[in-house]
Amino acid sequence: MIVYVDVLFAVNMLMDMTIIWAAGMLLKERIKIIRIILGAAAGALMYIITLYRPYVNGFVQFLVIIFSMSLSLIIAYSPRNLISLIKMVVTSTAVSFAAAGMIFAFVCLRMFYTKDAAAYIMDNFSYKLLILSSLAVYIIIKFGGKYIRKSAADPKEYFEIAVKLNGKEASLRALADTGNSLKDNIGGNEIIIADYDAVSNIIPYDLSGDGVAMFNMLSETELKTRIRLIPFKSLGNSNGMLLGIKADSAYIKTKVHREERQNIVIGIYEGRLDASGQFNAIVNYEIIL
Repeated sequence: MIVYVDVLFAVNMLMDMTIIWAAGMLLKERIKIIRIILGAAAGALMYIITLYRPYVNGFVQFLVIIFSMSLSLIIAYSPRNLISLIKMVVTSTAVSFAAAGMIFAFVCLRMFYTKDAAAYIMDNFSYKLLILSSLAVYIIIKFGGKYIRKSAADPKEYFEIAVKLNGKEASLRALADTGNSLKDNIGGNEIIIADYDAVSNIIPYDLSGDGVAMFNMLSETELKTRIRLIPFKSLGNSNGMLLGIKADSAYIKTKVHREERQNIVIGIYEGRLDASGQFNAIVNYEIIL
């Protein structure tokens, strides 16, 4: 059988990219596509080198696989310590087994009329099948993972968020609300609703009145390209309007790490979101996921 090195490299790189990405999603690591591509390329190259060294025994090949996986993950995510790296390697291995199971499942769907299953797998294996299983892993992790985490979310989970605007920073304690689905109607950006008092230090104007009045006032200022009108519905208010201001950035501190997010809009709430003072902002759970 003729094996083309470039095709083998490309297919392995695709699989490695899927596995590295999936592991990062499950562990809530910061995803950077270029680093994932570089990590996957390193892993695929190590595989090619090992494949064409037939005198290497099985145990050494196993060590090389662990080393190449670790190298790929270090390039993609820069784990903070050895424990973090081990978690990534274990998670990546689990994703690899899941992908292998999907490949076998796809093959099984096509071999009902074949007596020798092993022979069928060897004779009918294709790179298309490998790519299809990669896409299946991507879809399951991307959408299924979010659904599971959202369903299992603590109904009163709080996050520390630092919002930056024009060189100034406001600190928020935000409640992650699974029912909050507000989006910026211009760019589709995520929205963090915050008490006005909590963000007043980063807004260079005194704001009073409803959302429309504040929008009209700021439309004559240097913030005119940042402001939004955000329609919302709540108990007792079916046609509310919030003033939204697009921030420079937001830093969200989770249990795992501190993540920077761009394209975040701050929805200004005139009153207090929580009378007890436990939180002063509400964040869409999609931002955390």
